[in-house]
Amino acid sequence: MRYEPNLKHKSAAPGRRGSRCPKDADAISLLDSSIPHRQKRYATDGRRAYCAQCHDGARDLWHGYPVNWNEVPPSIVNDWVAAGVVARRTVRQGNRRTR
Repeated sequence: MRYEPNLKHKSAAPGRRGSRCPKDADAISLLDSSIPHRQKRYATDGRRAYCAQCHDGARDLWHGYPVNWNEVPPSIVNDWVAAGVVARRTVRQGNRRTR
């Protein structure tokens, strides 16, 4: 599994579809620590949530982008909260901003 940015994505904007990861995000570490769910993988830096998708299965290349907390499967969010990776408050505040 290797990270490769998608240059078609736009500059980072919270909750904006097709956004690139912010410059301070460590995309490679996020991909390495991501949790698979169906065809996607999800990760967090403790403040924001990210999703990764495979765009070249033959070479196992993935690109990622920020997502709203309500786009992350609840079971993954609950596991992160239980493990102390992210605070429930962070998730609630993030969900409030997207309404």
